[in-house]
Amino acid sequence: MAKAKDVNKDLQILIDKAMQYAGVADVMKVYGDYQQILQATRDYFSAMDPQLMLSTTDSSS
Repeated sequence: MAKAKDVNKDLQILIDKAMQYAGVADVMKVYGDYQQILQATRDYFSAMDPQLMLSTTDSSS
């Protein structure tokens, strides 16, 4: 568990340093918004995927 805390702490330090550069916060916000849109539309797009349909008939009579 200590390693996970160290990784999370290192990640937060990296994010804090990156946020000091111009435009990074804007890009992260746009990416977050994009991810929310993808999540919201995922069910719709999966419903629109082509689906296999089979039909059989009996013509022996």
